Amino acid sequence: VRNTWGHCNVNDWTEVFFSDCFSKLKTLVRSLGLTTPGLEKMALDQLFDWETKGNYLNMYVQANYKPSEKLKFVGGLRLQKAGDGLNHWASSYGLPNDYNAADLPLEATDLQVIPRVAVIYSINQKNIVKLLYGKAVRDPSYFESNDKFLYPDMKPLEPEIINTFELNYIAAISPKFTLNFSVYRNLLENL
Repeated sequence: VRNTWGHCNVNDWTEVFFSDCFSKLKTLVRSLGLTTPGLEKMALDQLFDWETKGNYLNMYVQANYKPSEKLKFVGGLRLQKAGDGLNHWASSYGLPNDYNAADLPLEATDLQVIPRVAVIYSINQKNIVKLLYGKAVRDPSYFESNDKFLYPDMKPLEPEIINTFELNYIAAISPKFTLNFSVYRNLLENL
C-alpha cells in the first residue's frame, strides 16, 4: 500500500481538494471541544495562516544517466525553505511586553540546496559497487525553538546537518542470499 501523504500525486492537489482538506481540519478542531479560553480560536487562526500563507517549500528532482550497461549516475537535488508563519504562532501565545519577539529563532530560513549523488558500477550480473554522497538538513522544530521562553539567554538553534559518504558492495551469492558491505563516514554539524 502506497502512502499517499508521503508519495502524493501532485495532480490530486487541486485548489478544491486543498481547501477541502483545510475544511476537514477546521471541523476536527471544532469537534475537540477545547475548553481553554481562546485555544480553539488560536488553532483555527493558525490553520488559516497555514492555508493562506504556507510554511514550507520543499521540492526534489532526480536525474539518471546510464552511459553504458555497467555504469549509472544518479543525481538528486532537494530545495527546502521554511516560512515565517511560526513567528505569528508564537506571538499569539502572548509573550510578555518586555520580551523581544525578534529573538525567536523562528524566522524564515534561507533556501537550502541539499544534493545527493550516486555512481553505480555493475561488475557483472551478481556484483555491484556504489559510491554515494548525501546531505540532510533538519531545522529546529517549533517546540525545540520554544525553549527560548524558558531559557531567554539560549542562543538561537541552527539547523542540524549531516553529510554522508558511502562505499557499498553488493553481491548476489545465490537467489536467496545477498551480501551487502558498506563503509561510510558521517560528518555532523550543530548537534
